[in-house]
Amino acid sequence: MVEVRESIATVVVVGNLNPLIFQPDWLRANKIIGEAEAEAAMSGGLEFMLPEAVSINLTSMRLMVESMKF
Repeated sequence: MVEVRESIATVVVVGNLNPLIFQPDWLRANKIIGEAEAEAAMSGGLEFMLPEAVSINLTSMRLMVESMKF
C-alpha cells in the first residue's frame, strides 16, 4: 500500500495582470482567503510587492503574481 505524505499542485493563469491588486486584504475581501490567513499574510507572509511582481506566502499556498502570469 502506498502512503501519500504530501500533495502539491501548481496552477498558472496567463494574461495581462496588475500584480499590486493581489494583496492579503483584497484576497480576504473577495473571499479567496479567510480572516486568519489574511492576518497571517499581513504579519509576515508578504515576501515582496513591486509593480512588476508580488509574492505572498499564505497558510495554504504561495501566491506569485507577475504582470503576465498568476
